[in-house]
Amino acid sequence: MQKQHLKLPKLIIYDWDNTLADTADVITRVINRLRADCSKSPLSTSEILSSTGDPDCDWVIELFGKYSNENADKYIEYYNEENFGFEAQLLLGAKDLVEKAAKLNIKQGVVTNKESVIAHGECAELGMRDNFLDFVGRCDVENKKPSPDGVIKIVDQYKKMFNDFIEKDDIWFVGDTMIDMACAGNYGCPGLFVGMPEWITDKYKDYIYFIGNLHNISDLLDELSR
Repeated sequence: MQKQHLKLPKLIIYDWDNTLADTADVITRVINRLRADCSKSPLSTSEILSSTGDPDCDWVIELFGKYSNENADKYIEYYNEENFGFEAQLLLGAKDLVEKAAKLNIKQGVVTNKESVIAHGECAELGMRDNFLDFVGRCDVENKKPSPDGVIKIVDQYKKMFNDFIEKDDIWFVGDTMIDMACAGNYGCPGLFVGMPEWITDKYKDYIYFIGNLHNISDLLDELSR
């Protein structure tokens, strides 16, 4: 996929964790509890997110040494425990961006690899659900990111609701990891990266747009809508 000139989108699809929702601390605590169960030392947030966000890394093997269904079940259990009593929060600029896109009649959706039951609950808690055509968790499609299945699901929803043809360059995928950018590349739409610049790998750098933060995306919408 070649990098293309960005135009005002008809549809913006976001990742959820650490793109719109501030969940890095919770994820770090959960992963390190699971590592402790495996007699492994704790890791920093940056180390954890760089592994879980790398499409070319099996992060379960990377972080725990081996995969087990028990660990998968414990992840949900620990996440609920660590998140109990903490209000979910949006990242700076998230609310303004979502509201600005809505005012410009840009439709929006979310595709996340988080367990659907957790992701849907956080979205509802933040009062964000009505902003999105669809909110696709990992159990809502056959294949999680970097597969484009979640994007395809939302695009199909868009076409049904609005009876409108939409080109791939009418869609932006906004995310903070290379998994998100690989998903955008696999679908064929522009990927707008708001993660750490050191996470950008040579494999994906030629077709992603390093935007930096959500405020910059809001400014870009202003510029393109003039």
